[in-house]
Amino acid sequence: MFWEEMKRLFYAMREIELEDLDEETMDDFLAAMDGVSNVLFRVERRRQERHKREAKDGQAI
Repeated sequence: MFWEEMKRLFYAMREIELEDLDEETMDDFLAAMDGVSNVLFRVERRRQERHKREAKDGQAI
């Protein structure tokens, strides 16, 4: 489900034209993207921490 939604978002973004956007739509979009951006930041930070632990564990062997 997650990957299907990501794919749908990707294709929708490719199809948007400047004429499709008005100020209200842009405000809604930017508010939604702020939340998505925060989630992506947490995922990236978690992945970095995991890689650091894996590298540390690999050095201990």
